[in-house]
Amino acid sequence: ILKNEQTYYTISYGLGSPAQPFRGLVDTGSADIWVMGTDNPSCKENSPTGTYSCANAGIFNKATSSTFNTGVDSPNFDLSYNDGTAVSGTYGKDTMTLSGASIPGVQFAVASRSSSSLAVFGVGPQYLESSYYLYDNLPIVLANSKMINSQAYSLYLNGRETTGASILFGGVDSAKYTGGLYTIPMVSRYNGYPTPPEFTIALNSISYTVGGTETVAAARPMIALLDSGTSLMYLPSDIVNKIATAYSATYTSSVGAYVYDCGTSAKSDNFLTFTFSGVEMNIPLQVASLPYSGNRCILGMSQTSSDNNIILGDTFLRAVYTVFDLTNSQVAMAQSINGATSSSVEEITADLIPGAVPYSDFKGSRKNVAIISS
Repeated sequence: ILKNEQTYYTISYGLGSPAQPFRGLVDTGSADIWVMGTDNPSCKENSPTGTYSCANAGIFNKATSSTFNTGVDSPNFDLSYNDGTAVSGTYGKDTMTLSGASIPGVQFAVASRSSSSLAVFGVGPQYLESSYYLYDNLPIVLANSKMINSQAYSLYLNGRETTGASILFGGVDSAKYTGGLYTIPMVSRYNGYPTPPEFTIALNSISYTVGGTETVAAARPMIALLDSGTSLMYLPSDIVNKIATAYSATYTSSVGAYVYDCGTSAKSDNFLTFTFSGVEMNIPLQVASLPYSGNRCILGMSQTSSDNNIILGDTFLRAVYTVFDLTNSQVAMAQSINGATSSSVEEITADLIPGAVPYSDFKGSRKNVAIISS
């Protein structure tokens, strides 16, 4: 179960013996799990000159865990995120408690310095690790220990609902999506890797629909990163400007975002459409927005300068049921059902995502999928 924190999603878990509680931002755009340490002076709980409280995220005390192990190949941890957040410390291994399961030997970092009070639960591809040597991160540990059959998991963010979001390691829940579930191969923005190092996929076009009338904002080769650790969508400036104009959104410098009338987003015939290798995903405008003040909403997107640096964050993923398949360097996508209360789970195997249409079966064709209102 994930908690919707409005601009990000967190997961609860434990580390150590006995287990110490933590909350971390679920991040498909990074591969390291890190927590605050008792020697981090930025935490008010550790130092009278601390700048923020770390109580909500948790603080790891190495001395009180009987199973903490510092024997890792590359102990130094140093990481910077796109938003400017920086963190450093050392790696170690310990037992993780997650949804009642005990997972021994999970590598994570204990931060002795950080510019944010929010710890991160990275579940991205191994190549995103900050360690000098690659190590087995959580999805790999789960698969190697036979707790799941494949290095894969599903993400369900449940629209803008305050509850009900989840991450499902090793399985697919067909009760959480509607229409087809389509596999899409990952592509790489970089040379020198045997497999794509990020959850990046080919994006062919973006369109917007106003009052039931669709207009293509861009139809050209693009690459998009699926990143649950990013709040917004980051799209090329020409696309953002067209969409903002279409929905009468104006850039407000005091907010640093495009603001518009929430009544516009409430209309079910206002939505965005993204086409990936023949697969269409419709994003209701209301799901792609954030509340601001009164009857004003924030358009959940910002500008990026390059067609190859597109990021599809939570304001996109809230409307899409996504399977991240690390074993086969692919993702699978379907239209998410908002407010789903039932469950129908099947295990993902090393060569099969249950219910998913293989990419080879539809490559190049245009798939029309249901429009899901918020």
